Amino acid sequence: LAHFAERDHWMSMDAVAAFAKAHPEVQVFTYPADHGFNCDQRGAWNEAAATLARERTLALFAQHLA
Repeated sequence: LAHFAERDHWMSMDAVAAFAKAHPEVQVFTYPADHGFNCDQRGAWNEAAATLARERTLALFAQHLA
């Protein structure tokens, strides 16, 4: 499982696409947000994206760790 911000200046969407192609076994999600969207201590905090990323992560945990 991988979460990427669509407006991340450190990781381009081309790099995300290359990662997804190289690792088809990984679920790749992108969010209309900036780098650091999941950190509520940063200006880039994006509550909607962070909430969805958390839900997806917890669903994966429930599926594979239960």
